[in-house]
Amino acid sequence: MKDGDRQEQEAILDTYMQALGMLV
Repeated sequence: MKDGDRQEQEAILDTYMQALGMLV
């Protein structure tokens, strides 16, 4: 596994959680 892939996944997850927070 590459570090870049992991960072990208975390960034996507962070954005997803922020969007979820706005919806609630």
